[in-house]
Amino acid sequence: MVEFVDIYPTLAELGGLQASATLEGASLAPATDEPDRPWKRAAFSQVEWEDRIYGRTVRTDRFRYTAWEGDGGGEELYDHESDPGEFRNLAGEPDFARAARAHRKLLANGWRSARRRLRLIK
Repeated sequence: MVEFVDIYPTLAELGGLQASATLEGASLAPATDEPDRPWKRAAFSQVEWEDRIYGRTVRTDRFRYTAWEGDGGGEELYDHESDPGEFRNLAGEPDFARAARAHRKLLANGWRSARRRLRLIK
């Protein structure tokens, strides 16, 4: 799981520079030595559409969950194992209620929780 915010910390570490501890990203340099090591549990993004709808997304190895705020609101949950094209929104499906809850919580906890997990791995 890699995010755009990981590029700067990675380049800084590879260049022998100390990146600020306040950055959202994490250096990927350790993964060059251990490609199979555990990494982030999730990647986060957000989007604003026509100044009236805001979406925040969390992507895990299996699911993508998006919470929409503003006009209409709502949520989306897609299972990339069975639906990589994201044609069936599972957010309201009883069989996926547990996955939706887990991703809601993960999104609410945000990138800091994923980064804290990285610190424990090191």
